[in-house]
Amino acid sequence: MTQAVMSEMERNEVLDVMIANEQSGKLSDAVEGLRGDEREFATSLCAYADDFAIQTRQRVRRIIHQHPEAYPAILSLLRTVLKWIERDRELGRGSADLDCLESFARAIGKDIMSRSWVTQ
Repeated sequence: MTQAVMSEMERNEVLDVMIANEQSGKLSDAVEGLRGDEREFATSLCAYADDFAIQTRQRVRRIIHQHPEAYPAILSLLRTVLKWIERDRELGRGSADLDCLESFARAIGKDIMSRSWVTQ
C-alpha cells in the first residue's frame, strides 16, 4: 500500500487501525493480571479487552482484503514476522502473546493466499 495509491480516507482508516491496535495491546496487558479472577468487574474488563482485540483484528483483515495490490508486500512482512517469532522462541522468549501473533500472522497469510488465486 503506497501513499500514491491510497486516498486520504484510506490513510486515515489505516492510521485509526494502527492506533486501535496499539490501544488493544495496552488494554490486554493492563487486564492480564485480572484473568482468572472471578469477580464480576474483572471478568467484564477481560471480556471487553478480548472483544476489542477481536474487533481490531477484524478491521486489520478487512483493510488488507481491500488492497490486493499490497499482497506481495504483506506476505513478505508476514514471513519476516514469523522468522522473528521463531528466533524469539529459540532464545527462550516464548509466550502466549507470541502464540497469538503467530496465529494471527498465519491466518492473514492464509487469507491472502486463498484470495490471490481468485484475483489472478
